[in-house]
Amino acid sequence: MDSKFTLENVTKEWDSITAAIEKRNDLFKKLVSIVHATVEDNHKLRARCDRLDRENANLDVLLKDANARYESREHQLARTPFIVVIIDGDITKFCDTYVQSGVEGGRRAAGHLFSFIKNNLTKEKGMKDDWEIVVRIYVSMEKLAEAYRVAGLRTWDASFRDFVKGFNAERRLFECIDAGNDKEAADRKVQKNFELFWHNRHCKALVLGISGDRSYTGFLREYTQCEEDCQRIILLRGLPFTRDMELIAGRLCTISDHSLFRDTDFSGPTSSTDTPPCRRDSPIASYAVALAAAQKPGALLSNNVTVNTNGIINDVSARSPKELQMIKFNKDGQRIDEPVKYDKQLRQRFLTMEKKLCLDNYLAHCNRPVCHFSHEEVLTTAGRNTLLWMARMTPCQYTDCNYASCYLGHRCPWDGHCDKPDCRFGKDMHNVDMRVVSKRIGRA
Repeated sequence: MDSKFTLENVTKEWDSITAAIEKRNDLFKKLVSIVHATVEDNHKLRARCDRLDRENANLDVLLKDANARYESREHQLARTPFIVVIIDGDITKFCDTYVQSGVEGGRRAAGHLFSFIKNNLTKEKGMKDDWEIVVRIYVSMEKLAEAYRVAGLRTWDASFRDFVKGFNAERRLFECIDAGNDKEAADRKVQKNFELFWHNRHCKALVLGISGDRSYTGFLREYTQCEEDCQRIILLRGLPFTRDMELIAGRLCTISDHSLFRDTDFSGPTSSTDTPPCRRDSPIASYAVALAAAQKPGALLSNNVTVNTNGIINDVSARSPKELQMIKFNKDGQRIDEPVKYDKQLRQRFLTMEKKLCLDNYLAHCNRPVCHFSHEEVLTTAGRNTLLWMARMTPCQYTDCNYASCYLGHRCPWDGHCDKPDCRFGKDMHNVDMRVVSKRIGRA
């Protein structure tokens, strides 16, 4: 008998074979488990692929529908393009020859404006023949009528209404609209219409006639932040641009026709070639309706005339520099006016007077041949200060104004506690540094 073939050896060999069988069985179980997992993953992937196929089919349908709607929308946009012309008629005024010609003048003005816009925008913006031209002019008729009347055009009210009839009748999309007598009524309508048409993709360009009013500067700045937006805006220049507006106008296309629109303000008794800046229709609190903007500070002071604190006119050329009225400025070049106190009773009396006081007469110098405001009142120092306080409720056009005769406000009266989001005093007239760093001789 083989000495190795013993029970012990057989047992060891059997254990070795048994361990190998168990290892094989474990490996087989693992393989089966892997196969099961792979089959399950395969089922999931197949289900996902089927779902994605269905989604892709749906997306194809949606994409085709979107393309069809896009092509339809593009066709609609291309079918009805137009240009809108929005004009503040209180400052961008038609030439007198048109207005005084009544209905016929209105028709001729509409035809002239149509040709002017079409010729300029064809050249500047590639306007096509099928583009419509929409014109909306907003004007405070009663205020403008009073200003024209004071300027010497006594038949203006009737002739202008006839002019408007002719203008509106000449072309279907041309409108001259009475904005009413509310403070800055035309301004608000111009801005709201601009916002409306700005978001209309049919509108290829917007022409704005607002050149003589700095109050539009902040509004327009919001729409001129990028070059693409600037390409849609064209400025129509009537009166010269204000200094604030010039910075924006330099980035925009500008057009003008002084045979159609006035490039100067009224040439009658209320205007001058050297008129201190003021708002065209700014009221003095509730004084506004009566005064209507017919009074302009220092409108007819000559270059050699100034006004002392007693309201007496003096010849500047005969005075030494020490005697001249000095104007104070802060480090930013902003004018700082001496504060004045007002009398509440006098203020109420001035507001309720049937015939309003002439601001130029009491605060500067009135040189109108015929003035429709009162010169008869004899004012004390308190009365003059009260009238000056009321006048400063209206903002001047410039914060760096150096006109000695300017009696308008150069700083918000409520500065420091003004909570009016639409305050008629601009942002540069708030938080004004009141520390004086320089003094200059005021212009007459």
